[in-house]
Amino acid sequence: MANIRRVYMFVVTAVSLNAVAWAVIALLRNLLTPALNPLRGNISYRTEVIAIQLAMIIIGLPIYLAHWLWAERLARRDEEEHGALLRRLYLYAMMAVFIIPIFVNALSFMQSGLRLLMGVAQQIPSWSTELPDRANLVYTAVALIVLAVLWAYHHWVTVVDRSQVAETNDLAVIHRLYVYLFTFISLLLLSIGGGGLLRWLLFQFSSDRIIANEESLVITLAALLVGLVAWFYFWRKAEGMFTFGGAREQASALRKFYLYLVIFLAALGTVSALTILLSGLFRQLLDVAAPGSIFNVLSVLVTTAVLWAYHFFVLRQDTRLIPEVAAQAEVRRLYWYLIAGIGLLALLIGVGGNISVLIRSTGLFVGDVLKVMVAWFTAVLIAGLVVWIVPWRNIQAEVNTSGEAGEGARRSLVRRMYLYFYLLLATLTFLGTSVYAVSQIIYLLLGGRTAVNLAADMAQAVSYALLAVVVWLYHGRLLRLGNAAFKQAEARRAQTVHVAVVDDADGRFAERLMHDLHEALPTVVLHPIGLTPQAKETLHTADEPVPAQEALAAAQIIVGPWTMTTPYVVHGETDMEMLAAVSASPGHKLLIPTPEPGWDWAGVGRWEMDTAVRQTIRAVKQLIAGQVVKSKSGPHLGTIIGVVVFIFILMNLLPMLFMLPQLLF
Repeated sequence: MANIRRVYMFVVTAVSLNAVAWAVIALLRNLLTPALNPLRGNISYRTEVIAIQLAMIIIGLPIYLAHWLWAERLARRDEEEHGALLRRLYLYAMMAVFIIPIFVNALSFMQSGLRLLMGVAQQIPSWSTELPDRANLVYTAVALIVLAVLWAYHHWVTVVDRSQVAETNDLAVIHRLYVYLFTFISLLLLSIGGGGLLRWLLFQFSSDRIIANEESLVITLAALLVGLVAWFYFWRKAEGMFTFGGAREQASALRKFYLYLVIFLAALGTVSALTILLSGLFRQLLDVAAPGSIFNVLSVLVTTAVLWAYHFFVLRQDTRLIPEVAAQAEVRRLYWYLIAGIGLLALLIGVGGNISVLIRSTGLFVGDVLKVMVAWFTAVLIAGLVVWIVPWRNIQAEVNTSGEAGEGARRSLVRRMYLYFYLLLATLTFLGTSVYAVSQIIYLLLGGRTAVNLAADMAQAVSYALLAVVVWLYHGRLLRLGNAAFKQAEARRAQTVHVAVVDDADGRFAERLMHDLHEALPTVVLHPIGLTPQAKETLHTADEPVPAQEALAAAQIIVGPWTMTTPYVVHGETDMEMLAAVSASPGHKLLIPTPEPGWDWAGVGRWEMDTAVRQTIRAVKQLIAGQVVKSKSGPHLGTIIGVVVFIFILMNLLPMLFMLPQLLF
């Protein structure tokens, strides 16, 4: 009921406040701007428009105040309401809703101001509704003032809430998302402005004044200044969170994700620019003219390289200060595998493309078209090799490391997704090229084509198929080696582990659990412990070579229902001495939340036998591996990111695979 009430309150509050805010902005613009712009009909004193805006304020403001004051009154009376997730979501959502138009209006305000300061004539097409600069300053300033006041108020409420309410993980995640999202947006704006300014400066050494005109400088400087101010504000908050936010903030995977995302995008931009530069160099060596200007490429190269270097430095500093936790390691691996995957894909395209050019040149005159293809494919090959080999060496070095780090790398979900992705890619490539080759043979037999160039076409298909086979064999071998190493390490750890399986009911659950444990971990030594006569009979404990009390004393792990920890829940003639021996054992107790009449576990649903056995085996494996016991619930951040990126790449790559025969042959 409380959540439904919160949804109602905050939805009505958000809608009414936004309606009132933009009505106030429109009313002020309508009243102030025409005085500065009397000759243009873009905005005018229209009585009907003013009436609608006033009506929106008169009706919407009381609705907003009634619901917001209601929410504030509930928050003051009830601590749970004060720290509710929906309340915090509302506050950050409203700040985000105000910041985005602040960016837009700030850019327009800055452009008009710069044009007036620099004396740049404004060019307004006849069809445009753009205002003259002096009127636009007032027009955008109205929105900036109103939106800034509303943002500041919600920011103040958020700061007060965070100081008065204990910060839970969910509330902290919302705060991080807000900070890093707008840090990223500000960085994009700053990069566009910085790169554009560098491009403008470089074009001063060129005769192309159309590109490097004063209007382009105004647009570039506006983006640079707005982006710099916004980035400095949000990045300082992000740095403060990491420095003073305690262990929870320092262990956050979101910060690592942000840094690796920026590094990845910057690296991608840098490599793309280098590829274009290499292509241009090869064109010159092959005496083929290169279109475009080198200044465009250099501006992108310098901007992305600076972003890459700075964020890589920040990442190195973070790693030196704070040891990496599991979630952060998974984000790091995601970055490595993305870089390696893109590099390998470029390498394969370059190799395959050059093979295609080589085969095509056997029967054709080597003209400018083939020279251009050689230049591009060679540049892609070199760039792909450099991009792939560096992260791949890091990946393989971590995988081959002994200990917990190596095991974590070998069982990483991101690694398995990467290997299976290239297995899938190789399989589909082999399928497409093989179908093409066979279809050409059938086509020839049916008289649809001649044997001219058939050998060349077949050679291309065979070469791409062989390339796919090599990729499939290599990644399949890595997958098999990783699985074998993981199973060997698991079996080696389990050899000396004694597990006591306790049952205080009829023994059927323990019997099923021991059977499945033996299949999953055949080297583990299992000891059945029955606490009731029926359980002892079912488990045949009398036939065991080790007495039950000795087995409990020697067991590293004791698995059983939660009732084995208390004498207050008994099932018939429970052996109280054995119950005491279970509690006295130094072994790690692994409790199963079995259902009991009149007893319930908060936050834990009722488990069926299959679920209980499966979760218990998973927990035993985690204990043997020295990990924290975690139930298999929803995926964590690294998993979600990995799956989304994998699906995105796959969906964009599959159409290319189906078009490959037509493009290459």
